Amino acid sequence: MLLLSQPNELDHNTFIIHGNTTYSYNDIFKLGDSLFDNNEKEIVLILCDKDIETIVSYVAAIRHNKVPLLVDKNYKPELLRSFITNYKPNYIITGENIDLELLEYTRNSSDIVMFQRNVPLSSDIFDKLALLIPTSGSTGDPKCVRISANNIDTCTESICDYLNFDENRVSISLLPIHYSYGLSVLHNTIYSRAKYVISTHTILEKEIWNDIENYGVTDFSGVPFTMKILRRLTIDYHKVRSLKYVTQAGGYLPESFSNYFYEEFGNHDIKYFTMYGQTEASPRISYLSPDDSVAKHGSAGRAISCGKLTIGTNRETVGIGELVYEGPNVSLGYAENIADLSKGDEFNGVLFTGDIVELDEDGFIKIVGRKKRFIKINGTSVNLDKIEKDLGDGFPGVAVVGKDDKLVLILSEVMDTDLRKIVTQKYGFNKTNVKVFNVDCIPFNSSGKTDYKLLNEQYCG
Repeated sequence: MLLLSQPNELDHNTFIIHGNTTYSYNDIFKLGDSLFDNNEKEIVLILCDKDIETIVSYVAAIRHNKVPLLVDKNYKPELLRSFITNYKPNYIITGENIDLELLEYTRNSSDIVMFQRNVPLSSDIFDKLALLIPTSGSTGDPKCVRISANNIDTCTESICDYLNFDENRVSISLLPIHYSYGLSVLHNTIYSRAKYVISTHTILEKEIWNDIENYGVTDFSGVPFTMKILRRLTIDYHKVRSLKYVTQAGGYLPESFSNYFYEEFGNHDIKYFTMYGQTEASPRISYLSPDDSVAKHGSAGRAISCGKLTIGTNRETVGIGELVYEGPNVSLGYAENIADLSKGDEFNGVLFTGDIVELDEDGFIKIVGRKKRFIKINGTSVNLDKIEKDLGDGFPGVAVVGKDDKLVLILSEVMDTDLRKIVTQKYGFNKTNVKVFNVDCIPFNSSGKTDYKLLNEQYCG
């Protein structure tokens, strides 16, 4: 997996840059190998943060045939306990002491805070299972995607191919590692034996640009929230000489924003890629390169090299419908508890994404919406994603939720424009079916995506 099981001639390369400290791949291997004294297939729950402990633990688990279960260390205690109860991990690793009443665990004596189950559990784990990633952010249940080593390797190889990623690249930890997109950035680094900068700064802090300049960062990855903030900033990219590639994934970005970044970055010899994927695809499905940005503007691109895109149950190669992705990076299926870890490959390389798309004759897709993001108003089906996209260029700070006969617009910007009137006139809705709420900011989950579940709970009750 990720060329970690056997010695590599590039293992002397610098891997992690953390402040004034650098670690080679061999350094990280040595630090991690002391955590485990066997190569048995066991579950390792890692409470992830942007720190050296998370990366050391993750790499060590992979090298010792463990199955990392990656969760945000900032999850509420009750959610963390539900992961422990459901999956009964043999190990729990965190960068700091936690108080979860871990009566069944004892802390070991290593420098990294690790709790080991007092009485090891012998569970039947599918031999190809290599990774568990939760599906539902910080508000849901502990349902996870089951991912194999081959899923990760084939996807990573395809990503590195279209990004021309090699050992000379330098990425930065803008995205969290427990998020599949952020994890794929780390995977690209490991696969190519490139460099990875750990920074605790966010896109909202000017210090992130100091880190990018000081450490010679070549690759920058963001979600729509990241890019919307970036659009508001005044940045002289001529001064960020090292930056060569910027990628965006993790959700829909208004077309006007994408067009702006393709032009802006292009003027500074920075290649900008729009990408689309799901955790279930480990996690990449398609990409739009700068070369196709004009002819295919608004598109989420074409399939990565190891995959194939079709529409609906009949697998049409052109048209509108649910996107079906086929490829060796399609995950094994889902798990909700330790008993599910014995399951084999339930998806068999085919993923029904739940996304409604237009697939053109050249194999490029344009995302229309989600199957589950539909409501009915007076008996007529309404696509919430379509409305949000329609409004996105004029109102970039809007989120759209709702339930049958109730469309709710959440606006994070104070404007003189009567948004309710615009929507009722544009779509022919009765004004009694449309509600508008102003908020200080749209809530996001730990992956940087709009928290529609929370918005529905707060405004659609």
